[in-house]
Amino acid sequence: MAAEEGVMVAPHNPSGPVSTAASVQVCAGMKNVNYLELQYGEVGWRSDSLVPAERFMNGAIQVPERPGFGIELNEAVIRARSLPL
Repeated sequence: MAAEEGVMVAPHNPSGPVSTAASVQVCAGMKNVNYLELQYGEVGWRSDSLVPAERFMNGAIQVPERPGFGIELNEAVIRARSLPL
């Protein structure tokens, strides 16, 4: 609806790197995105949790060229940081 009225939007993603990857894909398909708000740097190992790591260029996150969300989880990093069940 906002796009039809020429209104720019700024989606908010306060979640982790998988949600960010999904949000990046959604925003890439929209013509009226001003910017994507995202959480970043909350833990030192965040960039190691994804393959490939999130890429920023000139202050903007790059849209991955891989299928799906464009990322895979680095399971070794996730396991090492997970709480035991």
